[in-house]
Amino acid sequence: MAEELRQKPGRRGLRVLAAAAVGLVGSAFIWLVTPYNNYVIFNSYISDSYLPTAALLVTLVLVLAVNPLLRWLRPGLAFDRSQTAIALAIIRDYSPTRR
Repeated sequence: MAEELRQKPGRRGLRVLAAAAVGLVGSAFIWLVTPYNNYVIFNSYISDSYLPTAALLVTLVLVLAVNPLLRWLRPGLAFDRSQTAIALAIIRDYSPTRR
């Protein structure tokens, strides 16, 4: 919370846009990989279920690998809780699932 108060007002908006961009990139990755997985290599469906495996994989990579690595190397670039929530909500909402 203190880090958010120290940021300049314009910088907060840029960080939210960065979180949205990460979410859209994650969703685009899922949209590109799903047809290849389903129709070319005839593997099990990774996103056509009520609990999409692809969205969980992207979420785990973002939360357990990318963000801690950024926090270790460049703490200013790591996402906080609200930005992580924005990215994960976009990944979850725009990934192809059975609805």
